[in-house]
Amino acid sequence: MSKDSVEFIRKLVACPELTESDIDVALTAAGVDELLPDGNRKLSQLGLAATGFLIDSSIAFITLSRDFTSKLKSRVNGIQHRADIAKRTGIDKHLKFDCRTGARSSGVLAIATSALIGAIYLRKKCFMSVAKGLYSLGVLDEHLDQLNLMEIFKDEQRNPLLLPSLVESDSAQTSEIWSQDIPPWPDFPTTPDLGGLSNYERLYNENGLLKDILPDGLSFTDSRSQSPLADDPGQRALERQVLGICHPIAYQEMHHGRPHEPDGFSGQPANQRSSSQHFPRKRENASGMEVQKRKSRCVDIEFRSSLCREAELTRALGLPPPGDTYFRPKIEDKILSLGSEIFSSLSTFLILVGGSQSLVTLRAALKYTRELGDQGPIVQRRRWVSRELTIHERFEIIGEIQDNAAFLQILRCNHILHFYRCTCSPVERTSKFIELASKDELIGQPRARGNPRKMEVAKVVNEMMRDVFPDLEPNSAVYKSKRRKMLGFRKFGQRLHILADCFGDAVLSILHFDRSGDVAGPVIIEKIILAPSDEAFETFVKVLEESQGSLLREISKAAEQAFNHILYEDMKRQNLFALETLAPEEILKFPKGSQELRNLLQ
Repeated sequence: MSKDSVEFIRKLVACPELTESDIDVALTAAGVDELLPDGNRKLSQLGLAATGFLIDSSIAFITLSRDFTSKLKSRVNGIQHRADIAKRTGIDKHLKFDCRTGARSSGVLAIATSALIGAIYLRKKCFMSVAKGLYSLGVLDEHLDQLNLMEIFKDEQRNPLLLPSLVESDSAQTSEIWSQDIPPWPDFPTTPDLGGLSNYERLYNENGLLKDILPDGLSFTDSRSQSPLADDPGQRALERQVLGICHPIAYQEMHHGRPHEPDGFSGQPANQRSSSQHFPRKRENASGMEVQKRKSRCVDIEFRSSLCREAELTRALGLPPPGDTYFRPKIEDKILSLGSEIFSSLSTFLILVGGSQSLVTLRAALKYTRELGDQGPIVQRRRWVSRELTIHERFEIIGEIQDNAAFLQILRCNHILHFYRCTCSPVERTSKFIELASKDELIGQPRARGNPRKMEVAKVVNEMMRDVFPDLEPNSAVYKSKRRKMLGFRKFGQRLHILADCFGDAVLSILHFDRSGDVAGPVIIEKIILAPSDEAFETFVKVLEESQGSLLREISKAAEQAFNHILYEDMKRQNLFALETLAPEEILKFPKGSQELRNLLQ
C-alpha cells in the first residue's frame, strides 16, 4: 500500500497511530491473501461490537430510551449505510477485492468500513479513539442522531471507556498479532484491572447487537446470572446487564445509589449525582436547547443513511441541512402519522426525489438513448417512443417493457401515466382519486353492500376493460388475467398522475427507479409508491408540497428537455446535456437543492 493511501486512511478515520500493516489488514477482503483467509472479517466484527458497546455504554450517563438506542444501532450498523460510507469516502478505492463475482458487493464494502473501526480499537485500546473514527467517517452523525458520544465521555473521571493505549505503533507487532499461529479470535493484550471490559466483544454478535446468551451459557435474564436485576423484563434489564458485566463500578453506583428509581437510569454521572435530585436529564442539542421527545419511530430506518449523506454534503458546502429545510421535524412527524409501517419508505421517497442520486439515474437513461441511437432504428423501440398510440397499444407496450434500465423504466412510467389519463381522467383535471357521484344523485338511492371505494374502483376498471378490450368475454381466463394487470396499471397510473399534476410530468424522470451501480443505499421503487392507501398517498403528496413543492417543480421544469429527449424520437438532441458531461461520482458530491445540481439540467 502506498504512503499516500496510508496517510489518506489515517486522516479519514482521525487516527494517525494506525500502521500500514493495520490498514492493510483492514482493507483486505476475504479470499485475497492466503495468510489471511478470512481477510478483514474479524476486524469488522470487532468494529461492530465496539460501535454497539459505545452506544450501550452511553446509558450510564444520560437517559436514553430503548427505542432510541436500538434504532441508532440499527442505522449505524446497517449494511447499506456502511457500504454507502465506503463509496462516499473513497475506502472502496483502496480495498483489495477478490476477482470472483459479487466481490464488490455492499456487504464487502460494509465489512471494510467496520474493519477500520476495529483496527482503531485494536491499535489504541481506547473507545474515545473509536468514537472519533465513527464521527470522522460519518458512521455517527451528531446532528442527525441528536447525540454526541464525544461530549458524553469527555470527562475522564466519568469515563470508564477511556483506556490506556496498550499497543505501540509497531508494524512488527501487528504482523505478529495477525500471524497464522493465533487462535481463531485474536488474543488481544489486556491488563489485570480491566475486568470484563477487555472481553466486551464476546457480548455482541456479528451484526453488532447484544447476544441473548452470554459466552459462558448464561442468559441476560437467566436467574443463574445472580443479578439483582434478573427479574426485570425486556431490553432495559439486558442493557443494565451490559453495565453490570462491563462497567461494574458505574453499575453499582447507579443501582445502589438510586434504589427508588425503577429503571436504574440517571441523567447525571454517578460521581456527580445528588440525593435531592431524582429527575432524569433531558437530551439537549448542540445549541443547548432541550430536545423534545418525539413519537416512537419504527425500527426500519434504512432511509437515514441517505439523510446522513445529504447532511454531510450540505455541511461541506455551507448550506442548511435537510433537518432545517425539507425534512424538518414537523415534516417527519406528518409522515409518521401516516403509519409506522410506511414511514421509512415514504421518507426515502421524500429525501431521494430530485437529489443527486436521481440525476445519476437520469444520466444513465440519457446515456442509454445515445447507445441505442448508435445501433440504428429498431421497430419495437420506435413503437415505444411514438407519440400517436391507441390505448390498446399502450397497454401492450407497458407489458412488453420488463427491463430495469433507467431509460426503459422512465418510458414505462410515461406510458402508464398517459394510459391512465386516456381511460380514467382528463389531463387538465385536478388530482382526484375517484370521481364520486354527487350528493343529489345519491339521495333516495339504496346503499349497495361492500366498500364504496373498492366498488367504485371495480366499476372504473370494468369500464377500462370495455374500452381497451371490447371483444373479450368477461368470464374468460384471458379477460381475468388482463383485468388484474389493468387494476395494477390504474392504481400506479393514478399515483403518477397525482405527482405529475402537482409537480409536472418531468417529475417522472427524477423518481430514481433504477439502482445505479454508482449508488449504494435505498432507492425509490414502484412498491414504495403503491404501498400507502389512497388517502395516505394523497396526504403524502401534500406533505411533499409543504416540504419542497417549489423545488420539485423547478427541478421538473428544468428536466423537461432531457425528459422529452428520452421519450420521443423527434425530440432527440445531438448536443450533450450538462448532466452527461460529469462522471457519476462528481454528481453525487452535490446536495439536493444546490444550485450546482440544478445547473446540470440546463
